[in-house]
Amino acid sequence: MKRIVCCLFLILFLSPLCFAGSDISISNFEIISLRGEWRSGTLWAMGEIKNVGNVSGAPKIEIIARDSSGNLIDSAKFWPNSTDPIYPGRSCGIKHPITENNQAAKIEAQILSVSDW
Repeated sequence: MKRIVCCLFLILFLSPLCFAGSDISISNFEIISLRGEWRSGTLWAMGEIKNVGNVSGAPKIEIIARDSSGNLIDSAKFWPNSTDPIYPGRSCGIKHPITENNQAAKIEAQILSVSDW
């Protein structure tokens, strides 16, 4: 009987903790601004990402550099706020090196996933 009660306790009270981050979605985040900036021969992505949802999370984004014809030059995947979450209504800066290839003419971004570290 004790074993059954203990198992029920674990299932009822601890299992919700395993799924606490299940409400996090990439749609909870929005890239507010993004621009490319050349610094010392390197193209940097500069901008801002905001949590527009109601759950904290750490988004992983990809920045893609393209030439003037739209061909892929280079890309980088990273977490703008490292392993720290971005809280609802808050934003953080995007600042990351993308490429040294001077044929890069424009950049674009996409949110790949969200973690609930």
